[in-house]
Amino acid sequence: ILAARLAYEALTDDQKVLVINYEVLEVAEETIANLSKVVGDIDQSGATESIDALMALQAGVGKLELTDEQFVIADIDGNGVVNAVDSLYILQISVGKITNVK
Repeated sequence: ILAARLAYEALTDDQKVLVINYEVLEVAEETIANLSKVVGDIDQSGATESIDALMALQAGVGKLELTDEQFVIADIDGNGVVNAVDSLYILQISVGKITNVK
């Protein structure tokens, strides 16, 4: 992916116009970026901590509004809702009891 990005950046503007699958590179870069995120790290501090569990709990009861990206990170079980279950999973991850729920 890095080689493709470097090759694209080396093209002239006229050559870049001829590239018909640039969005494939963008999707691949975004996918790689998302894979490197820490599971449950809502505040994106680089580690899953009890504060992340608290944020999920607060979001679940309407006390905290999450960004779209934070919502995806907080929805640990992937059911489309952030709630106390997600908060519990995040807390368990933060203390090393589990590594993920899948």
